[in-house]
Amino acid sequence: QEEMRLRQMALALLLGAFSLAATSCDEERKEPTNPYPFDGTYTATSVKTTPSTISIQGMEVDVQALFLGDALMKLSTINTIKIEQGKYELINKEGKTFPSAQTQAGELKVNAKGTLFLNLTGMPKEQSIGIVTLQDKRLMTEITLSGWYIKIFAEIYKSTRKVPDTDPIYLGLKALADANQRVTINIEATK
Repeated sequence: QEEMRLRQMALALLLGAFSLAATSCDEERKEPTNPYPFDGTYTATSVKTTPSTISIQGMEVDVQALFLGDALMKLSTINTIKIEQGKYELINKEGKTFPSAQTQAGELKVNAKGTLFLNLTGMPKEQSIGIVTLQDKRLMTEITLSGWYIKIFAEIYKSTRKVPDTDPIYLGLKALADANQRVTINIEATK
């Protein structure tokens, strides 16, 4: 009888293990979660840049104007964020977008986990530059540009615009890069 009980217990454990394995296989076969959870059109409610200003040769330079303005994004303001199948665009009031052909940036993409990637024209692979989160209908984006990125932007700006070393925008970007200063752009938007 003892042997019979042990066999029954072993059989029950074995059936339980098969049942558990089958259940977990079924779960793996379920449809994947939404690969584009951030898709939609959002209206920007707040844009903040850290640091907000830097001092260059005794002059205060507005970092937000530097990055959103003619140097990089060429938007001046951010009015709308449009995300379609993970493709992420910043749009100003006039309908100009970043990235665009004029900005030399290939594209911005956000994956299902909220990692924001920038694919720069001429660079071998896309780089992670920030995070995107969505709470109810509030979309929050944090773009962080390291000194390395800023140095690349400074050189692209200088070579494409053919500006002298004394150009104020180039000087601002170069000062940030030389100080290895991170620039963070926080954007809040609502659907």
